[in-house]
Amino acid sequence: MSRKPRIYISFLLRMWQVQEADRLVWRAMLDNPHTGAQYFFASLPRLYQFLLSGGTALEASDPQPGQPEDEL
Repeated sequence: MSRKPRIYISFLLRMWQVQEADRLVWRAMLDNPHTGAQYFFASLPRLYQFLLSGGTALEASDPQPGQPEDEL
């Protein structure tokens, strides 16, 4: 019986709140310690989508690694 190697992905997650109009919203950043890539997210649903995809789902509207959405 052969065992399949375990595949895992690790990220360092940072979350903070920013004032947007009259409410606080969450922002998030993931650091990939293996590649040095940083991914910034303007909403928690985008972060969840990215994580559920195994770290592969970035839409054209999402920032590229290393570019905070707040600065776009």
